[in-house]
Amino acid sequence: MKKIPHSGKEQTEGGQEEIPNKKWTRRALLASAGMAGAALVCGTALGTSSGSSVPGLSGATVSGNTYEPNPDNPLPVTSPPCPQVDFVQLLREHSETAPQLYAKVAGNRQIEVLIPFRGARCAHYAFIKDPNDDFIKLQNGAVSLLRSALSVADALDYTGKTGNWVTQFPPNDYATQVGATFTFAFSGTGFDFQHYTDNRGGIWEFAVDGILTVTVSTHIEAVPQAELHGNYGCRPIARGLADSTHTIVATFKGDDPAHPPSGGAGTSRGWVRNAANYASKDQPYRTVLLYDSTSIQTNKPVKLFDVLHSWSNKEFALNVSPAGSGFANHWLPEHVNVGTVYTGVSQRIYFDDTEISSWTPDTTFRPVRAVTIVQQMIGRHPNDPANPVAEIDCVHTASASGVSVKTKVTWLRPVFIHTGYGMMFPAAGTFASKLVTGSGRTYEASATDGSKTDLTENDQSVSYAYVHNASGTNGEPDTVVAMTVQDIAKTFRYGLPGRRRTGSVVWLQHRDATMQKLYPQIFDQHTAAAGETYESGGTYFIGELPLAHRLLT
Repeated sequence: MKKIPHSGKEQTEGGQEEIPNKKWTRRALLASAGMAGAALVCGTALGTSSGSSVPGLSGATVSGNTYEPNPDNPLPVTSPPCPQVDFVQLLREHSETAPQLYAKVAGNRQIEVLIPFRGARCAHYAFIKDPNDDFIKLQNGAVSLLRSALSVADALDYTGKTGNWVTQFPPNDYATQVGATFTFAFSGTGFDFQHYTDNRGGIWEFAVDGILTVTVSTHIEAVPQAELHGNYGCRPIARGLADSTHTIVATFKGDDPAHPPSGGAGTSRGWVRNAANYASKDQPYRTVLLYDSTSIQTNKPVKLFDVLHSWSNKEFALNVSPAGSGFANHWLPEHVNVGTVYTGVSQRIYFDDTEISSWTPDTTFRPVRAVTIVQQMIGRHPNDPANPVAEIDCVHTASASGVSVKTKVTWLRPVFIHTGYGMMFPAAGTFASKLVTGSGRTYEASATDGSKTDLTENDQSVSYAYVHNASGTNGEPDTVVAMTVQDIAKTFRYGLPGRRRTGSVVWLQHRDATMQKLYPQIFDQHTAAAGETYESGGTYFIGELPLAHRLLT
């Protein structure tokens, strides 16, 4: 695979690329035999879409999609035209089924959606309106922990202590003597204990109103991920108490047998937060967080790592100008701070069947089954805004099945499309290590020099996935982000003129350290007539496949 130097701009490069010394393998011969012959060789029955000679796509893990080379793109196809892997479906089968999602309004036409896929782990998507136009796009995709918590009624520090203590490093006090205690009293229904944590932490035993309640280790290896906040732990101790006054005694029990202190036996520290002698009295520095009958249950995500790149367009990006106008080309929707897509007929967001009518940010995530964004928009060129260039219909749906998008662009006047992309797949550079395709090929996704890699199978693959490597402490090696194209014939414009003419129609850009991006370049120096349409669609899915870095590459 040849890498082509790239400027970093989303434009097509010039020059004709050839593949020297290409040998026709059995796979290439199968491809050249055409779909019918390939189906006989592979033993596969290939259905066709209504009104089209292009094979239809299967909804199962294995897809029946095949590809016939297009004369306007001569890159040879050497992948066998046999069934493909659908990575979105594969991830659904290996991730938990979570019919209940969580969603919140985060601001003006800003929505966040959490889709649980493994215990407290969830796919965390953000949909945000462009800063300078009205189009709402899928902005980000990450893996977060979903924490359910009560709103804090108050916070306080311990009021008494016995035994030997070190208190010279506020807000982090610690007991050194087994049997040392700290005490406090409060009015309410429960509390969380807060403490610094490292590999020297020991055990505290809590008694509430004289009754032993729980034992907590302050060793960093004993703090659950959901209760760890940087260098301190916030540990639930009591819930559901009578809403009255309670007395708490915590006793230091010494070393954690499961996690011995790094300094050796008998050197553990009974860590406790205490802001009494600290400049800030904010909640994170206090000994306990308190809850009472006024506390409200909230859902809060804590991001572990990004998988999709923020802000980089995913649904479509079309660089256009009115045909014959002489105007500069501009992107639909907004790129480089130039707004181009505005509300036409309507723009609506639904949480299940309830339309969102207020953009006041929610204080917590609401349980939902689906979030739907329905946009009927108008594309305008900034040099001639009074004469729209396109109608743009777009629907996003976030559900347990992932995030699906369907778009139709109808040109209202002749336009020159300098370059254009549909169903792009940008991954965070910190996550992506390799790109795998439904055709069974693997590509390095770690270069950061702005170069491009043409896909050997050209535009044949219907599904793509980025995987991480073997490193990572937050589950990165078992996490996969996938994209499967819907109606590949329309999305990739099979058989139509004006697609990318040099190199493969679908190619991978190694943008920089922040991003690897898959580009289906379905327009290249094409003039579209008024009334002509372009349709695209697909599904993004973040999920878990144990040993993904080993199984998929």
